Amino acid sequence: MSADSPQSGPPRGLRWFFRLPGALYRRRLGWVLDHRFLQVTHRGRKSGRVYQTVLEVIWHDPRTRESIVVSGWGTRADWYRNVRAGGALEVQVGRERYVPRCRLLPPEEAAAVATFFVAAHPLEAPIALWVLRRLGWTAEPESAGPAATLATIPMVAFQPE
Repeated sequence: MSADSPQSGPPRGLRWFFRLPGALYRRRLGWVLDHRFLQVTHRGRKSGRVYQTVLEVIWHDPRTRESIVVSGWGTRADWYRNVRAGGALEVQVGRERYVPRCRLLPPEEAAAVATFFVAAHPLEAPIALWVLRRLGWTAEPESAGPAATLATIPMVAFQPE
């Protein structure tokens, strides 16, 4: 499946799971998630409204404080399109808040991050692949592993200015 055409939302059985990190951030408990999830505040590219989206972090560098996330719904995800059009207003990672510098990862860097994630999280990698396939992502050939599948998904890096 291409980077702009995964299914429109999570399967019904997984929706509660995808909403859990957002519920924690809304209750000011985002710190419980440490650096595994972040909340990005962004402005709608058409509406001008302010939105907050919680995303899973697949790589965090404590030295530079850079966090990398994937757009599970590809280039059609509203948060991705909003950040791409106007940047992010704020990022919250745990208890830390900052105005971020945003960048879209080129394919070579995305592949390296995906490989690192799979190596660093050997128990989570098969689960991540299962979730990604439920969202409609597959890498060629069909037998490709989690890193190959993950590398095909758009990635965004956030770092304090």
